[in-house]
Amino acid sequence: MHPTTSLLVTIVLVAVAPAAHARTIVVNPDSSIQAAVDQARPGDTVAVRPGTYHEAGRPCPTEPGHTCAVVVTTDRVSLVGLSSSKNPVVIENAGGQDQGIAVAKPGDGGPACLTDASLRIDGAVVRGLTVNGFDGDGIFLFCADNWLVAQCETHDNRRVLHLTVSLWCRPGDRERGDRLQRHRHLRRPVTRRAHRPQPRDRQRQRLRA
Repeated sequence: MHPTTSLLVTIVLVAVAPAAHARTIVVNPDSSIQAAVDQARPGDTVAVRPGTYHEAGRPCPTEPGHTCAVVVTTDRVSLVGLSSSKNPVVIENAGGQDQGIAVAKPGDGGPACLTDASLRIDGAVVRGLTVNGFDGDGIFLFCADNWLVAQCETHDNRRVLHLTVSLWCRPGDRERGDRLQRHRHLRRPVTRRAHRPQPRDRQRQRLRA
């Protein structure tokens, strides 16, 4: 085979090499959810089997002086509980933990993410989990785009669900938030839908102010 032909074959083989497929990482009750999240790459799903989990915790991404049970800092990672009505997936405060699930890029927690896309987290999914007994937020998302929180329950947390994301939603997205800049406290069960403020809504807000 001539060198030119060999080079062409190599280029073709590289071009048709399949892209890496999204993985599902399964967590058992005797394992760590955080360890599985740390292994996840964009597009992966961390599937948690029923049971009660007490995570060791780590510094929260936007408040390193506080401790979070589970921290997600990678784009497009889905954290899904394989729950049923009789067999839930429960994350409980192991002691001295401020937040249950924190979804954010590491940073100072300030407004810089509104102008720096690298500080926003994209495509986070939290589904089918029960989060109990945390000193602050049960579920916390900061500067998140295209997020989904669904079929979750929270009990005995100081706050249920705390969202700080950018201001606009894309029309037609279901149960998603995209660039929304508000703090919300939601009752359980939690399923958040995107809402694009209408002119009448903004007028009411001005009148209330």
